[in-house]
Parts: sequence; structure tokens; C-alpha cells
Amino acid sequence: MSFSPPPGDPTLHSALGGLLVGLVVSVWLFGVYCLQVYAYATAGYQTRDGWWIVGLVWGIFGLEIFHTAEIVCSVYQVLVVNYGHLEVLIDLPMSMRVSTIPLDLMAISIQMFFASRIRTLSKSNLIPGVISVLALARLVFSFGTIIQSIRISPVSKFFDEWGWAPYGMVSVGCVSDITIAVSMSWYLQQSKGVLKRTTEVLNKLILIALEVGIFTMLLGIALLTTMVTMRDTSIWPGIFFVYAKSYSNSLMVSLNARQSLRGQLHVDHTQNFGLSDSTRPSINVFRPTTREVIGVDSLHLTVPSDLIRSLGSSDTIHSPSSPPNDDKKL
Repeated sequence: MSFSPPPGDPTLHSALGGLLVGLVVSVWLFGVYCLQVYAYATAGYQTRDGWWIVGLVWGIFGLEIFHTAEIVCSVYQVLVVNYGHLEVLIDLPMSMRVSTIPLDLMAISIQMFFASRIRTLSKSNLIPGVISVLALARLVFSFGTIIQSIRISPVSKFFDEWGWAPYGMVSVGCVSDITIAVSMSWYLQQSKGVLKRTTEVLNKLILIALEVGIFTMLLGIALLTTMVTMRDTSIWPGIFFVYAKSYSNSLMVSLNARQSLRGQLHVDHTQNFGLSDSTRPSINVFRPTTREVIGVDSLHLTVPSDLIRSLGSSDTIHSPSSPPNDDKKL
């Protein structure tokens, strides 16, 4: 069976290419996300993190499954059910329109999680308050986008009448993402002390915060740009598929990073300070205080306290001579 696009209708490349590539990348990122959830579960964090963090992880997991199923059904409907009917490609299937729901629920929940981490670091409600206001604005734009995209067809008419709603939704998300990245980096930078290994860990935390925030922001900018300039193609829906996965992966990257950072902070004090096994101290660098000063003979080291706590639960680092009790929170 051969066919050619009717005059004025999109070509196969612009109508199908973006959807197919976006679906492949999105499903691949979903697989990466599932591996991260498995790593989180097997690392024992469920018994150490607060109930709300565990609930957030599994709630996002459920939304991810729902979102992935929706976009797979959407592409199947376009490529299989409507095969040979290019005239229907000027519109979006209903399953693709409602996929905005899990995206925004995930994005707002994860942004509020990072806002709580910023509050832990800064001991201030200013930046978290700004992020909360942005999240509320995004929720308003999301409601307008979801309701009107379901009601209005085709999609070109929706953009003509209600285009400001998805534009505002994505724009607010970009502002929130970069605010989170810059704020976390700033407060982590201010927490640096003189302990070399702690500084190295802080540098890694700053890098993670910047990578996660900038990645989601760049995807948001790409999505906004293509919605405005190429709204009659499938380029922006393809980016939209990937955009959703960036939030869930950013959450799991931040939570799972604690395992390697904890290992780096497990300092051998004999090597660093020439102490015998009997004099190796047990160091708690994650108690919920602002800073701690640790005395080693005549040497005093200032260690940031909310280091890993800024990403999740509070942790305790012990020396090799005093291993932690397996029943205690790590």
C-alpha cells in the first residue's frame, strides 16, 4: 500500500519522525529510571528514609508507568490504528493530551522535594517559598492546558486560543528548575570547610545539582521553542515524551548518589592523622545541626552537617574500629 500526504498536510518526517524518536528515547530513559528504582530498593533506603520520601519514590514510579503506557498507546494509535490516514496527523490522540497529567504531577512533586532539601541547607523559607509559588503557578497553567486540550480540536486551534497555557506551564517549570539548581549549588558551596574529603563530596553534590537542573531546564527550553515555532510537527511531542522522564531520573540520581558519597566520607583516620586503632574517633557529620567542629588532638576540622541529609535521610559515618550497627539508620 502506497500513499502520499495530501496537500497542506505534514510530511511523514515531520508528522511521524519526532513521535517515533521521542518514544524510543523516552522508553530507554524509563528503563534507566527502573534500574535506579531497583537500586534504591535494594540499597535499603526504604527503611532509612522518611515515609514521605519513600512514598514520593513509589508514587512517582506509579505515575511513570502510567505516563509510559499513555505515550506508547498514543504512538501505536498514530502509527498503526491510523496507518495510511495522514489527514488525522494534524491532531493529537486523546491519550497524548491527557499525558500532561502525570507529567505535571511528577514535576511539581519533585520540585517540592528539592525545595525541602534547599530549606534543610539554607535554614530559610525564602527560596523554598519562591519554588512553591512557581509550582502553584505551574499547576494553574497545567489545569488550563489539560482541560482545554481535551475540549478543543484540532491542536492548531488549541494553540491559537489557549497556547499561553502550555507556554506558561513549561516556562514556569524552566524557571523553577534553574532556581533549584543555582540555589542548591550556592548553599552547598557555602557549606564548604577545610576537610578535603568533605569538600570533594560537596563538589560532587554541586555538580549533581547543576547537571540535573540544567538538563531539565534545557529540555524545557527545547520543548517551549518547538511548540512555538514548529507546533504543526511531531517534534515537540517527541521532546515532551523525554521531558517527563528527566524529572523522575533527576530524583533517583539525587537519592542514589548518597551511597557513593557515604563511602567517600568513610575516612581512614589512621592514614590522615596518624592515629592508632584505639584512638580513631567515630564521626557523625550528618546530625541535624548547622555545623560541627571535630577535635583530633590539637587539630580542629569544620565539617558541614546537612551534607547527605540535604538529599534524603540523616546519615552517620563511623570509623573502621567502630562499625555501625546494622539496625541503625545509615
